[in-house]
Amino acid sequence: MQNSAYPINQNLNDNPILSAYQAQGFYHAKNLIPKTVCERVISGFNNDIKPYNGLLLRQRSVIKEKHKFTKNGFMENALLDVHRKDLFESSKFPKECLQLFKLPAVTSLIRHILDAEPLLVQSMYFESSKGTPEHFDKFFLDAKTNTMLGIWIALEDIEERNGRFYVYPGSHNHHFNTHPNSAELRSLFQHYETYNRAAVCKTHDETDVSRLHSVIECKRSLKKLIRQASWKKFYPLMKAGDAIIFSGDILHGSDVPSSEHSSRSSLTGHFMRSTQTNIRYGEFVEPINRSFNEGVWIHQSNRY
Repeated sequence: MQNSAYPINQNLNDNPILSAYQAQGFYHAKNLIPKTVCERVISGFNNDIKPYNGLLLRQRSVIKEKHKFTKNGFMENALLDVHRKDLFESSKFPKECLQLFKLPAVTSLIRHILDAEPLLVQSMYFESSKGTPEHFDKFFLDAKTNTMLGIWIALEDIEERNGRFYVYPGSHNHHFNTHPNSAELRSLFQHYETYNRAAVCKTHDETDVSRLHSVIECKRSLKKLIRQASWKKFYPLMKAGDAIIFSGDILHGSDVPSSEHSSRSSLTGHFMRSTQTNIRYGEFVEPINRSFNEGVWIHQSNRY
């Protein structure tokens, strides 16, 4: 098990939040969200969404599905775009999510890092999960000028057995300027990037066999990259109301919960500068569909 106290560089300039974010690729904001706000979001899910028997948009499949529950009764197929009232019959739950995202503590922190007014382009709600393999968001969701960032908010205390969120500090530096073998690492990263793109973006003339090869080679090269770059997995100790702000360039994921796990209620948002005109999903580029909702600038994708 990794240490839960990562030693952030203490020799920061007069902008410690931005310095920590730029140096490590993430910033751990403790007690960012009042517990009463976290409880309202969970209550909205329990009262309005969990009993619902219809189809809702899901994070992993990106299609509408019914709830899938663990043996302990927790929803394991996370919801996608919970900031959009048009995707839910009940508007109470999306409103509670937006009320959280619009908190001055949240918007000011994201604005501070982006150096611009933030635009919420994607959101997710987890009660439980099957775990998320380590990945870089930039290959799935990105802005043209690489200003995308994510925020992972713990709505309750997250225990080890429940599938903890993790990051690889420093893995956002894809130029590898601090490594003696930087040229070799850049070449390896380009190799990984090529096969990752092939694995994610299937073309019409691609066979299942060739795509499987891309997936295997992608995983193999990522493991080699982690080892040779000496990236170490780090688990922030997440209490209710804590948040991790992380770069779209950083390697991150979450563990598979244990068989006896409880809930790990959490809310994720992805933000970019509101001046951006397009958003990229893998190789697909979509114009921003911008609106102002509950005090938050949001994007409503036309893909769904």
